[in-house]
Formats: sequence, structure tokens, C-alpha cells
Amino acid sequence: MPLANHRLTQAGARRLTPASAGRVGPGPAALPARSDTASWGEGRVTTVLGARIDLPSDTTGYTLLELIVVLLMLSILLGFAIPAFQAGRVAGSQDSIARELLHAVNKLKIAALNRSRIHKLHLSLDENRIWVTHEDEMGDPKTGPPQTEQTLPDNIRIASVRFPGNREIRSGMVAIAFYPQGYSDRAVIRLSDGGSSPIDLVIEAFLPMAFIASQKVEDF
Repeated sequence: MPLANHRLTQAGARRLTPASAGRVGPGPAALPARSDTASWGEGRVTTVLGARIDLPSDTTGYTLLELIVVLLMLSILLGFAIPAFQAGRVAGSQDSIARELLHAVNKLKIAALNRSRIHKLHLSLDENRIWVTHEDEMGDPKTGPPQTEQTLPDNIRIASVRFPGNREIRSGMVAIAFYPQGYSDRAVIRLSDGGSSPIDLVIEAFLPMAFIASQKVEDF
């Protein structure tokens, strides 16, 4: 065999061996066709020009600052999503009025606990009005700020307020108390628009939050 062909055959064999994969001829290793990266301990390992290089590990958790930012954004969105009572006449559908009243009741539970004062939700079934009072430092009743008094729209009324033992009140004035020990009077406030099914807002004595019943509450 001629010497030139013998050298070409040996060079081809060297190129086909696994050890010489990615090389061009018998010289130093050329750039790899792809960058092989694999996990290695707490970091990462990559091969460049035949040399292994340790890279810092990727961050797999969240920092405290990131968590605070996310919680702040959720709080802002929640503030827009949950409507708040405004002074004067409240407008909206039966469902929206029920949600606003639910939000007000839950705020009263928290306020009574945080301020260590008895708070009361007053409902005038004849005038369709709602307002709030609370005790002062001497324990005397004190009317809340003006924005706590609301008048429901004409098409929605407080149909009744029920207390334990099925004691139901359909006219006059009713007061529901929230105590600084964390509990409240147990009651069901029924809203009606005269057309669709009424909505029952349930205030349980020892639950931290009130809720809207999925169906009419008959026995209480």
C-alpha cells in the first residue's frame, strides 16, 4: 500500500474512535459541536474546549423581597376586587349589596377584636338603613363616623333578621353586637329584591368570618 494511502487510512480510523469524537485530525481538540452541561454537586458543569468549568447553581427559591412584592400586589388587587361601603345611598344588585354587607360585617369582627371595644351593627328594617356604633373608653355607646351609615336602594330591602331559636324580626330596629373577645351575636340577615330568591347572610358566633349561605336558611 502506498505511504500516502496508509496515512489517510490511519487518520480516518482515529477520527472514528470515540476518544477523538469532535476533533479534526490528531491535533488538539476543536470546538465541540454542542455545549454539554450537566448537574454537578450544588452547581452546574459545562465543557468548553475540552475543559470542565463549574458554574454557580441556579436560584431555586424566592427571596424575601420577592415574596413581599407579590403579597403587596395581591393586597392591592384584593382591595379593588372587594367593594367597600361608601357614605350615602348604596347602589347595585342584590348580590353586590350582599357582598358589601358581608365585607362590612367581617370588618366589624376584626375591629372589635383589635380595638377591644364592643361594636354594633344597627339595621332599620322600616327605613332600610344600616349604621355602626361602638363603645368609647368609658364603655358608653358612640356613633361611628358618617361613612358607616348606609341606605339601601329602593329595590332591595332587609326582609328580616333571625336569631337563635328561630326568633325572626321583620320590622323595627335590630342591633347585632361584636365583642372584643372574638365572638359575636349569632344572626341571619335576609336581603330581598322582591323578584329573585332572597340572599341570607349568616353571622356565626365563633367563626372569624361571616358567609353568604348557598341556599335559604330555614332552621337557625
